[in-house]
Amino acid sequence: MSVSRPEHVLLNAYRVLHGRGAHRIQAAPYFYATGHWRCSTLVDGEQVLKYTNGWGWHLPGLAAEAVVDAEQEADAIWAALTPEQQAAAMRPDPAYVVWFSALLDACGDTVPALWDDYDNFLRDGYVWIGTGRVFPLPPGDSLRAYT
Repeated sequence: MSVSRPEHVLLNAYRVLHGRGAHRIQAAPYFYATGHWRCSTLVDGEQVLKYTNGWGWHLPGLAAEAVVDAEQEADAIWAALTPEQQAAAMRPDPAYVVWFSALLDACGDTVPALWDDYDNFLRDGYVWIGTGRVFPLPPGDSLRAYT
């Protein structure tokens, strides 16, 4: 198993879920006042799971801290969803899937953020992907809970 940072495992788990047809599994990443990166897992625009890198390898859906890969984390996220959330996640949204994959490719070793204590990148119309680098917001209504 290739070990990466937990943040990257989580983000790539979303990509795995997209590949399985769960297009409406979405990410809302941001930096908190403590400097920790946080990411809410959204299903069809609604927050269902939370993560902060202050928890280390205690990723969403896992009962305890464990080093896992993206496939295992995708399984854990899916298992944590209710049948209704799973059904909503399966709504097709190919534009978001393409956008999210391009976002991860553009991030490289960084993690994306929609806001932090000083800037609201979401309000400004982009996703922060590293010092001096930005990426367009996702298509569609995935971030409707935050706008």
